Amino acid sequence: MLTPLRHVSRGLSRATLVLAVCAGAGCGDGTREVLAQHPDGAIATSAREAQSASGEWVRNGPFSAWHEDGKRKAEGGFVDGEQVGEWRQWHATGALGSAGSYEAGRKVGLWGFWYEDGGRLAAGEYDAGQQHGPWQHWHPDGALQARGSYLFGEQEGLWLHLTPDGRVDDESSGVYEAGERLDGWLFAGTQTDTWPDGTPRERAAYAEGVRHGHATTYWGDGTKRSEGEYVRGRKAGEWSYWLPSGAVDRERSGRYDGWRKGMEEGR
Repeated sequence: MLTPLRHVSRGLSRATLVLAVCAGAGCGDGTREVLAQHPDGAIATSAREAQSASGEWVRNGPFSAWHEDGKRKAEGGFVDGEQVGEWRQWHATGALGSAGSYEAGRKVGLWGFWYEDGGRLAAGEYDAGQQHGPWQHWHPDGALQARGSYLFGEQEGLWLHLTPDGRVDDESSGVYEAGERLDGWLFAGTQTDTWPDGTPRERAAYAEGVRHGHATTYWGDGTKRSEGEYVRGRKAGEWSYWLPSGAVDRERSGRYDGWRKGMEEGR
């Protein structure tokens, strides 16, 4: 199951105590700044509002929100009560939680989501508020969790799902139509996993949903970490390993036959 995405539109409702500050003399220009407070009196939100022809006050202009400790929570803008333009939301830890754009209250274009520790959670495109186009999701440790495409909010086409230890999740991977996985499909092809900065972490061939064929892993600086062949998900034949310094890791390098050194799995 994919990790749920946190959306900036949540948690932006006003607190109980609201202070309205006129922007013009006697609010004669039809605008005002509205401040909402946390229970301890700290400012929770600041919003610009405008008065409609019917006399109703709606958000219209810059918007900011803060966590109870004063750290930023969200920044963006409204037009006629709808979220518009670039929006950013931050976790209580101070790490960026999400970033992207709105049109008429609906997400559009490229969006990014991050975990509370700053690690990547997901990235992809929205169209009229729905996930649409290529997306990637990551586990909390930075390893790829899933990759595929959405068609107006539903998974569509080939999706690869990986478990936290890097194995293909056969129950979730496969070909989707209208959000439903078709039976009898297993991933085949070359999969590239990346480090948080986008550099390759692993390139491996897959067949019937498991690693099968040539595979190479890399350290964070782009140098090789290991290289060899898989047969039906297990290492086979000669494998080479390198230390971060570039020196050969003689302890791990050698011949693999699915299992190595007794019952130690060759991973």
